[in-house]
Amino acid sequence: MTSLFDCIIVGSGVAGMTSSIYLKRAGLKILLLEKSAPGGQINMSPKVENYPGFIDIEGAMLASNIFEQTQNLQVEYKYGNVLSVKKENATFHITTDLEEFKSKSVIIATGRRVAKLNLEDEETLIGKGISYCVLCDANFFKDEVVSIFGNDYRTLEEAIYLSNICKKVNVICENKYFDDNSVLLLEKINNCNNIKIYYNSSIVKLNSIDQKLKSIKINNNGNQEEIECKGLFISNHNIPELDYENDIECDKNYIIVNTEMGTNIEGLYACGDIVKKNIYQLTTAVGEAAIAANSVLKYLGGN
Repeated sequence: MTSLFDCIIVGSGVAGMTSSIYLKRAGLKILLLEKSAPGGQINMSPKVENYPGFIDIEGAMLASNIFEQTQNLQVEYKYGNVLSVKKENATFHITTDLEEFKSKSVIIATGRRVAKLNLEDEETLIGKGISYCVLCDANFFKDEVVSIFGNDYRTLEEAIYLSNICKKVNVICENKYFDDNSVLLLEKINNCNNIKIYYNSSIVKLNSIDQKLKSIKINNNGNQEEIECKGLFISNHNIPELDYENDIECDKNYIIVNTEMGTNIEGLYACGDIVKKNIYQLTTAVGEAAIAANSVLKYLGGN
């Protein structure tokens, strides 16, 4: 007979593991489900310097520390790629590629992934010049020349942020222009003497030396051009990790939640980067996880 959990947490990134700590300490029977490695996107960060309590720490080490904390509490952990999350009466049925589970409540904390450029050596240069998070890694390139790839106003916002830290910022845009939301940002950039925009351009090659990024080759309006840069920020669109069958209300696959992290389905909550919000940071993920866990406790206490 399938065991009934008080809460199943789908995703063991920082948000998922944090919520599991709160719920386990409250004495609940919980399960952490993960399809890859604990920690999620933070494992890709060579160094984290904006998390309270640490001057700096490797992303993988921070993830390992949090996971160790869950294991010291004896949080049950299983691998499995979730195929569906369905509620029948008052019970949630979660089906993975390996087995099926039942639970009184669910927290979705599967996060999101950056859409990579799929260039040769892109994977090997992550943390060695390539970054997917300006807020996380900009200070590693202080007074250096960097490039940023992206096609919307957020790319311009990040370019302006980088311009206050880096010597020069090259913006690589695939389109012939930015959208209407970018007018004021473009005015600001016109007043910056260290930002250059390459329109109608794409990155075709990454050049490295001693396993560190040295330059990028771009196709600029049909002409090949090499740009020297120590860092490349990929501000490409992000892909929410919600690619399974569900009835959750979403906006472009980001889960819509209320202030208590509740979804349109009673008993189902979400937190972290899978949630539709304005700021995607470790600190916001941890705070949302605590709120989601507390909401689960209130929900179960009322049943």
